[in-house]
Amino acid sequence: LVMYSTKLHTFFDDNTPDAVTISIREEVAGDYGLYVWPSAIVLSEYIWSSEKYAHSSILEIGAGTALPSMIAATFQRKHIYITDYSPNQHVLDNIEQCLM
Repeated sequence: LVMYSTKLHTFFDDNTPDAVTISIREEVAGDYGLYVWPSAIVLSEYIWSSEKYAHSSILEIGAGTALPSMIAATFQRKHIYITDYSPNQHVLDNIEQCLM
């Protein structure tokens, strides 16, 4: 039996009129790539608040749930590449599910 939870991550600031909420499906007691790591939240907040990379391509290595890539996709980035490797196919399936 596989159990899932869904977490909502909301990003907003004084410079952006609309908040962005991203829904991430996490697998309870799953593999490393099946839940949002605290570092992914910090990186997502940095991407959200930084204009420095506004027109850059983004490469996320070891994306797991791909939260930083999804935040980058809310802006007009040139290209976003999401990568991960896991012997557990659920990690890659979960990225695909979260992007839909």
